[in-house]
Amino acid sequence: MPGKLDEISRTIGAVETAIGELRRRADEDRDIRDRWHAENRAAIATLTQKLDHHADAVDMLRPAVAAAAVTVLLALVMWFGAELITGAGQAGLAERVAGAAQALWPLAVVLSCWRRPARVVATVPSPDGRDDGH
Repeated sequence: MPGKLDEISRTIGAVETAIGELRRRADEDRDIRDRWHAENRAAIATLTQKLDHHADAVDMLRPAVAAAAVTVLLALVMWFGAELITGAGQAGLAERVAGAAQALWPLAVVLSCWRRPARVVATVPSPDGRDDGH
């Protein structure tokens, strides 16, 4: 009987050790999760600040131009799909035209953003009647 009690005691000790290890790992996982959340909150805050700092970039967005480009690109891809389905013999040309348009569109966006519209500067006449450009 004493052998059985020792075996039960060792088993209980092993279970307690395993439970302690599981608690330690849970605490460690909780710390990792909390650190991950904190880092992500900091990254989001930084991104938000950068977006607020560059809010004037929104003025460069032109939804009508973007919608027209999407329509043209979609039409070209549909032409390519139709050529593939019907086998009319122009699939290669349609693929090249659609691919070129998709490749050149980001360049067109960058160039249009790079060429910002000129800002209008108001001129205020000076008290003596001259227009000094301020």
